[in-house]
Parts: sequence; structure tokens; C-alpha cells
Amino acid sequence: MASERSSTTVSKKEVLSALKASGYLFEQEIAIRLENDNWFVWTNVAFEDQDLGKSRELDIQARRKVEHIKEHNVGIWFEALVECKRFKMPLAF
Repeated sequence: MASERSSTTVSKKEVLSALKASGYLFEQEIAIRLENDNWFVWTNVAFEDQDLGKSRELDIQARRKVEHIKEHNVGIWFEALVECKRFKMPLAF
């Protein structure tokens, strides 16, 4: 049996709107900013939720070397684990 394809097309405007709503473009913007600030960046990093045994995804993992001690061959790194969230209302801390 041949599969039927939908003839519905999606406009560029609809694609852009869906991307904005998903938060993907915001994640990419943050990743680029980190890279421009000399961070090593990975996006959409999969990991196992050890409590539930399910696969999860981290939006951004980034590392940056801040110090290297040559005589001991030791590096000191910062690591950032980033979840990007889009809220309609501002957050208060």
C-alpha cells in the first residue's frame, strides 16, 4: 500500500514562528554568545535521568579554561550547565 503524503505546505513565516515559540533560536543565541566569549559549547546534550531512568536533554553545556599550572600540568575549568526558558512574564528573584 502506497503511503499518502500531505500536500500541505508550511510558509517560512510559520516555520520562523514555530522556531521562536520553541526556544530553539534563543538557545542558539546563548550558545553563540558563549562561544564568542571563548567557551567550548555543546548544545542539546543527552543524559540519563538517574532517578527515572529516562533520557533527558540539556540545552547547553559549556566549558572554559581559566587557569593552567604548567609545573603540575593541571588545568582549572569552569563548566556551565544551561537550561534556556522562555517566559511571557518577567522573573523576580
